[in-house]
Amino acid sequence: MNSVSVGMDMEGARRSEGAIWSETLVPMPARSTNTHLVGCSITRSNDFPIARNSLPEHLSVATKERQREFLAGRQCARNALGLAGCTMPGDLAIGTDGLPQWPDGWLGSISHNRDAAVAVAASKNLCNILGVDLEAWIDDDVAEEIHEQVFQPSELAQFPGYTPAQALTLVFSAKETLYKALYPEMRQFRDFKAACVIGVSSDHIYLRLEIDWGGAWRRGVTLAVTYAHSNIAVCTLLDKA
Repeated sequence: MNSVSVGMDMEGARRSEGAIWSETLVPMPARSTNTHLVGCSITRSNDFPIARNSLPEHLSVATKERQREFLAGRQCARNALGLAGCTMPGDLAIGTDGLPQWPDGWLGSISHNRDAAVAVAASKNLCNILGVDLEAWIDDDVAEEIHEQVFQPSELAQFPGYTPAQALTLVFSAKETLYKALYPEMRQFRDFKAACVIGVSSDHIYLRLEIDWGGAWRRGVTLAVTYAHSNIAVCTLLDKA
């Protein structure tokens, strides 16, 4: 497994509003020129003061760690929207389904773990679907417990050079990204068997829909998820014009 070293959309966003950039914690996958991706590390010193007003009531009694994860994701979202050209990103409200409410005319997606957060944004005029996922590498014991839920038998063979746990992490993240990209349009839950990995390159994972997801997303449609990884984490992204 090789480390991937990547950069951000804008040098000035490396240290902004409490968000400390880390290529190790947030490897950045390839994306279109219209899609903007921002990541930050999360430490005890991160207060994210501008985003603190967006802390929802149900998180007011959560642990400081959980609050930092939420605020880091929201701060990344603000920065990504700004880079994409949104002049009034504001604080993202939470909808009745728990999803962030993006400004009119904009798409976005947020992901985080205990160490880092990432967000992606694009104009709806330039992008139809958008999803991102950030995962720490899954360890061998957890992989053994969940592999039957995530993998189809043919998928593991698509990842030569990776251990089964590493391959599972990549598949898990790619399918999470697919679900996050399509759910805002479809509003239907899909499990991991609703899509199948049919090919892998150095920076793309190709997923085929195994059932009709609704609308234009019919069984047999293939979508390309980009990915990057460090020794610590995997990041996957799906943006489609």
